[in-house]
Amino acid sequence: MAMPFVGKEQQFVYAVRGLDPNRVSKAPLLPIRLLPPGNLQPKALFLNHKTSTMPAQEDRPDGQPPVTAPRELTGEEAALYDRQIRLWGLEAQRKLASSSVLLAGDVCSLTAQELAKNVLLAGVMRLGLVEYDDKYKKAPRSFLGDSVPAIVQSLKEMNPLVNVQVIEKPCLEVVKQFSVVCAIGMSRKEELLMTEACRAAEVPFLAGRVAGVIGWVFLDLGDEYSYQKSESNVSGPHDSASVSMKTASYCSYKAALDANWGRETARSAFGWHVAYTLQEFASRHSRLPSADETDVKLMTELYAELSESKKSKRTNTKLIERVANTASAILGPVCAIVGGMWGREVIKIVSGKGEPLNNLFFFNAETSAGSVERVGPPG
Repeated sequence: MAMPFVGKEQQFVYAVRGLDPNRVSKAPLLPIRLLPPGNLQPKALFLNHKTSTMPAQEDRPDGQPPVTAPRELTGEEAALYDRQIRLWGLEAQRKLASSSVLLAGDVCSLTAQELAKNVLLAGVMRLGLVEYDDKYKKAPRSFLGDSVPAIVQSLKEMNPLVNVQVIEKPCLEVVKQFSVVCAIGMSRKEELLMTEACRAAEVPFLAGRVAGVIGWVFLDLGDEYSYQKSESNVSGPHDSASVSMKTASYCSYKAALDANWGRETARSAFGWHVAYTLQEFASRHSRLPSADETDVKLMTELYAELSESKKSKRTNTKLIERVANTASAILGPVCAIVGGMWGREVIKIVSGKGEPLNNLFFFNAETSAGSVERVGPPG
């Protein structure tokens, strides 16, 4: 269902019912009517309703790193984001309101539009869009539009409080200005250049795409990523929860690509096999496979070659064949699911609340299942 546009008289947000993966994956995203500011309860939830004096992002000097210190919300922001503040807390919303997210690559794709919508409605300060090739200039008609100008206009109408910017000339230096960078449907060469720039700037990097019935997101949050984790304490007659700081290590995207496979079990979803093989096919042929016998044969032969070179102990050739037959199709529900999961991870990264997936999310519409795999070197 298309997301309704937001006007001043009637505002909507998509609220996710909980940050726990097991809960979120079972709950749909529902449009929720927000109350006028005067009807908000409890009012004590907001620490400061005064308008923030922080300069808008476009007023800052070019090249200056994004503001990371949480700021006070304006009264308008507090009213618009009321429901999600009750969900993940005021401090998390303040961090979101001080963050900048960059979407790069195929920003006109349906997956990118779903991701942009989810990040925008979460209440980030700035959303940047950058195209990396002329092939991304137009896309099939979708709910935000079929061109970058149309998409930007729809996003601005959806949430006028977020600064939506188009970066005309791709430049790796621009990643320093953002809190999180997302690469959608980019070539492997482009992804590697961007992840290297993100690693150097210590900016979290996420890469993924949707191809027919499958889709994936890879997360590289650096060698040392800190986050808040809530833990339930069941002792005595009453349950309680405590919050502690945790640290996780993520392998680099390049290390994951260079590593052998070999970790597969009989219950593996083989998501990394699919993602790697599709990206390798796209690198060699400058396109995804089409639903014909020639491309299916090319994909299976390529998979056999990669499985041998990567020393894979288990393979799933039938899955590769099915993926090859549908890879060029655009399926809205698959884009919505992958874009929704991707957006949820961005929100967790920016807010520092909740443990992000480590490090590959893979969705297969044929089995209606999503899985998380730890790919990369052992250890």
